[in-house]
Amino acid sequence: MKPDSLKKLVNFLRSKSSGKRFREESGLLAEECIELAESLESFLPAAAPASVKAGGNYRVFCDGASRGNPGQAALGYLILDGEEEVFGEGLALGKLTNNQAEYRSLIAAIERVLELGISRVDIFMDSELVVRQVEGRYKVKNEGLRPLHQHLTGLLPKLGHWTLSHVPRKENSRADALANQALDSL
Repeated sequence: MKPDSLKKLVNFLRSKSSGKRFREESGLLAEECIELAESLESFLPAAAPASVKAGGNYRVFCDGASRGNPGQAALGYLILDGEEEVFGEGLALGKLTNNQAEYRSLIAAIERVLELGISRVDIFMDSELVVRQVEGRYKVKNEGLRPLHQHLTGLLPKLGHWTLSHVPRKENSRADALANQALDSL
């Protein structure tokens, strides 16, 4: 479920918890509606900051994971300004390959960066395949990756300045943890 839809459901439950007709039709008590809303809120991504610094030193760490290949998959990404966390998210994706999840993590991170109004960013991933395909050093042969690659290469020019670098897995541990937390929630 998309975060916006989940937020609408949380707000709906909170607003309907006092409605007698809703409680009768749903069989839920007012307290149960509130408990359910609070439980669902824990799955919402952290709120984005009201503003970002124009001259920030923004770095993004992305990771995708799947249990099985293909299997249940998730993404995780972290946006930092210096060492300060600006935004982090882990999101379950359903059944995908690991490489599809890696692409989705990078796409989600760039979309969030653009939403936050960040125009300069250094991006780090432990997926050598994705990094090399974006650089044009590797061809995109897999049919399941082509549309993701096309979508990604359409997003990148919207950033004012960006770099994409491959890093060892141990340097990407925070994004990996977010992806695995999302997988654990399945």
